[in-house]
Amino acid sequence: MKRSSSAVTRRFEGLSIFAGDREDAEMYFDLMERAQEEIADIKLALHHKAVVFAYDGETIRGKFLTALEGDYPGTYMIVLRVASSRICTGPCFLSLHGQRIGGIAVTGNDGLVGITMKAGVSRQADIIPFADSVAVAAA
Repeated sequence: MKRSSSAVTRRFEGLSIFAGDREDAEMYFDLMERAQEEIADIKLALHHKAVVFAYDGETIRGKFLTALEGDYPGTYMIVLRVASSRICTGPCFLSLHGQRIGGIAVTGNDGLVGITMKAGVSRQADIIPFADSVAVAAA
């Protein structure tokens, strides 16, 4: 089956959030180093543990298998095994070290799910501060 060029372009538009300025060699190596550090930390912290991520309004639990370098400098992928035959393809939020981190999930074979994230991103950006009046009204 032949794909139109616009369909292919749309497919890769989401990946552009991970792309950086490849012209700057120093930045390139800095991003690679940060990703490798985060991969090492994640492997130690999550070895044989369960990881929870939110995809399409649902909370999904998976067993951590490994973390590896991504295709773009400064990205990495966490690989999980989920119990169901769930298909995940698109944006998600991962609960990692008590923080909510945005990523892109993709389903592989045999219940494997890979979640790609960018290293060194400020994790506090995902926290939305609420005014005291909103917090009181919600209680």
